[in-house]
Amino acid sequence: MVAVLWGAEPVIGQPVIHLSADELLIDEEVVISVSGLDPGQRTILRMVASSPLGTWVSSAEFAARRNGRVDLAADAPLAGSYEGLDAMGLFWSAVRDTAAPAITTGLPNAQLVHLQVEVDGAVVAEAELVRHIVRPGVQVVPVRTDALIGTFFLPSPASGIGPYPSLLALGGSECGLKSAEAKAAALASHGFAALALAYCSWPDAAGNPVPGMEELPQGLWLVPLESVERGIRWLEGRSEVDASRIGVWGASKGAELALLIASENPVVHAVVAYVPSHVVWQGLDFSGARRSSWSRNGRPVDFVPFTSDEDRIRELTSGGTRYIVHLYRASLDDKSAVERAGIPVERINGPVLLVSGGNDLLWPSTHMSEKMIDRLAANGHRYPAIHLYYEGAGHAIGRPIRPTAGLSATPNFALGGSAAAYAAAERDSWPRVLRFLRESLTERVETGF
Repeated sequence: MVAVLWGAEPVIGQPVIHLSADELLIDEEVVISVSGLDPGQRTILRMVASSPLGTWVSSAEFAARRNGRVDLAADAPLAGSYEGLDAMGLFWSAVRDTAAPAITTGLPNAQLVHLQVEVDGAVVAEAELVRHIVRPGVQVVPVRTDALIGTFFLPSPASGIGPYPSLLALGGSECGLKSAEAKAAALASHGFAALALAYCSWPDAAGNPVPGMEELPQGLWLVPLESVERGIRWLEGRSEVDASRIGVWGASKGAELALLIASENPVVHAVVAYVPSHVVWQGLDFSGARRSSWSRNGRPVDFVPFTSDEDRIRELTSGGTRYIVHLYRASLDDKSAVERAGIPVERINGPVLLVSGGNDLLWPSTHMSEKMIDRLAANGHRYPAIHLYYEGAGHAIGRPIRPTAGLSATPNFALGGSAAAYAAAERDSWPRVLRFLRESLTERVETGF
């Protein structure tokens, strides 16, 4: 029961799992095949992926070719946790095994993948693969200074010698550090210094501030833009950072914020905005007050308020299930508010890349992305503007090659999208995002790629 890296000669009757690599980043693809099976033999390939965060499992059944091989990049499963030809299907189709204890790999920030080939109920070959969530050597520095609450990720020296291009990473409406840190860690793993910044915090169930977050706005309304811009100033002052190559990355509400910040700060030379908005929206104030999400110099930034027109929302629902996206779509009918609250993206001093899902059930990110592309073109923006659109994906597009079955909804609201569509969108968009950032922050592209 052995596994080997690519290139070993197959022997019929001696099953072996072949891996193109046995250690890699979690967002990098691995080619998996099996040799030594009997021609036409039915076999099940099982995967168990474990880390301190939990355990995920998947499986797929195949029929060996006449040469006794199964190649996940060339063979579709007969049955299993995913359908169709997909080399990474075992990874994105995995579901959480809540009964399995989380295990440690012995390596920090890593996932241990165990593969088994099963024939007639017996395990005939095994292999292990280590997937690093953060590239070894990346430095992680907590930031608790100058009224900033964040985490700074510095690339491994193996990625090259600094000063590095850098990004300010902003999470979604949770507005804390969790999602921002995940993206900043991924960016640092690919050679970018990145500061994950918390821009607000939500009190706990008892209404008390989360420990360590007391200095932040307690809720997502009237968040001072100046507090976020301090993050950019902090990056500019770091010796490891090339101050002429700073970008901003944001998702969802953080994308709205990223675009707004970039439009007002010419030191920002690239923006990546996942499922973004083209306008400033009403803050998420559950007291019922209508207040802007953001403030500048103590004054609210113009915003689009949420409509109270229930008839219009029902019209958009058209007899189907009501989703939060219907509230946002109906609110965009307020043309004067949309005009006042439009983010002046044409002022951004660099290229812009937008990523949206056509089945976004939280807000109409595709429509809003198209509006920004139109605005950039109409105002003669001289840098590239790219919109990556994925029809079947929803609001949760992110880093690729991860379990996607649970992304379509949270306990509180629907996000839209299917597991397969998310997997395809993420595998297509992520390398394009990295290429965009390398070209934008290294070559400072002005006329196109």
